Parts: sequence; structure tokens; C-alpha cells
Amino acid sequence: MRESPGLKIVTLLAALGADLHYHDAYVPELREQGLRCEPLDDVLAGCDLALIVTAHPGIDHDAAVAVAPLALDLRGVTRGSGGHAVLL
Repeated sequence: MRESPGLKIVTLLAALGADLHYHDAYVPELREQGLRCEPLDDVLAGCDLALIVTAHPGIDHDAAVAVAPLALDLRGVTRGSGGHAVLL
């Protein structure tokens, strides 16, 4: 977690005033940012943008793309899903 790009992204988005929620079963809490891991379904149900920063196995990334209004996939895990993800 020390070198996770997600930490920098969270910091930058928070500085811009974003309302942040996250799901990562490997990281139950981001204490410095005041965030706790939430159930994936809850996070997706209320999001404007799903940002995929890690490619953890066991996450249905295609379903996430299908539920979220927009998804930004930084890992390429939704390639070929037919959803509305922007791949970088």
C-alpha cells in the first residue's frame, strides 16, 4: 500500500472537493483520509464515476462498469467488457 497510486489519487481528488468512497477488501481503512472501505454495491449505487485503480481478483469489474454511470479504468481490466469505461 505504501506506493499505491490510489493514495495520491485520493489526496488529489479530496483537495478538489470530491465526495470519495472506496472499496478495497485489502485496505479496510484510509485513516489519514478519513475513509473506510464500503461494500462495492453501495459504492457503485451512489457514484458518478467509478475509478478502477487496482486489478484485484475477485472483483467483477465488468459488473462495476455496467452499474456505474461512467468508469475510468486505469488497469485495463474492463477491456472488451462492452461497457462504457474509459481505458487509460
